[in-house]
Amino acid sequence: YFSFPNLLTFGIMPEHIWSGVNPESITLNDFNLKPIGSGPYKFKSLLRNKLGDLKEYQVEANPYYYKQVFIENIVFRFFSNNIEAIQSFNDNQVDSLSVLPLANKDDLLSRDSIEIFNLKKSQIIGLFFNLDKDFLQSAKVRQALAQAINRQALVDQVYSGTYQVAYGPILNTSFVYNPEIESINIYNPEAAKESLKESDLKIQITAIDINGNRLVAEFIKNYWQDVGIEVEINLISLEEAANVIKNRDFDVILYGQALGGDPDVFAFWHSSQADSKGLNISNYKNDEVDKLLIEARGAKNETEVMEKYKLFQNNITNDVPAIFLYSPSYTYVQNKKIKGFLGDSIISPADRFGQINDWYIKTKKIRAR
Repeated sequence: YFSFPNLLTFGIMPEHIWSGVNPESITLNDFNLKPIGSGPYKFKSLLRNKLGDLKEYQVEANPYYYKQVFIENIVFRFFSNNIEAIQSFNDNQVDSLSVLPLANKDDLLSRDSIEIFNLKKSQIIGLFFNLDKDFLQSAKVRQALAQAINRQALVDQVYSGTYQVAYGPILNTSFVYNPEIESINIYNPEAAKESLKESDLKIQITAIDINGNRLVAEFIKNYWQDVGIEVEINLISLEEAANVIKNRDFDVILYGQALGGDPDVFAFWHSSQADSKGLNISNYKNDEVDKLLIEARGAKNETEVMEKYKLFQNNITNDVPAIFLYSPSYTYVQNKKIKGFLGDSIISPADRFGQINDWYIKTKKIRAR
């Protein structure tokens, strides 16, 4: 199993603390807030308000860590909303913001004294077709619908160019990514209109009404209407999404896949994961793809894995069970006085601290008198 090493990254847990804890009560255990570990920092203190909400959390350098850290103490402060957090950052009460929503980007002051990092998230957002719908079973129709969309313009106008265009089911940062697929189903509205001129399609786009999904759905609607398709938008709540997806109650759904650091996408595209049983929400079924995904899992080296996933990506791109649109970014903000931050991608928000032991605060040399 090629991806087995990725399963060995779970942190070390002290047996004398956790061995007697019932698994059902782990999340409520005090050691989740006051952990004992082997990392560069250790728990120091925490502060709650009268309602019990966490307001401040402090850690200090772990003297038993294998290397020296340059920032001895770190304080995490928690706010009720983004406006409060940004105000605190603008007032120099905090030195960084865990995440900056795109809508609040212009609220930052003193641009010359801050660093903004747009970290690539391991997610792909796309339009997933319900292949059980008779009018969506033609690959030619789905290819034309893909050609009708200008992905780069969508990213530039909705997300100010901070998100990355996606062309396939594998992240472009992965060692198995096949860049050749970027030249397939590219934006060509004239070709799309010609292919769809006799289709008489009526499509409903379902989107969860969060973040920028409403605006993205409107963009897609306009693109498809321009090539002669009748389009309706169905906005649903986050609470409704699980049942809509489980029952495959949609024509096309704007949705995201969280891929993690492993290229294994068996859960999203193998036919055994179709219908209501799994995450293959397009109900895509292709015997060759099934074979490639299984063979990739059993590959003995990277060359063989790359070969299997290259063929897999070619199949998906030609069959178009989904139109991949973009990969979102995580906007992390720091005061420029903090040095040493490295990295351009994350799997989870905590990954921004992956090299925190190398961070430092620039100091000035003072000449001795």
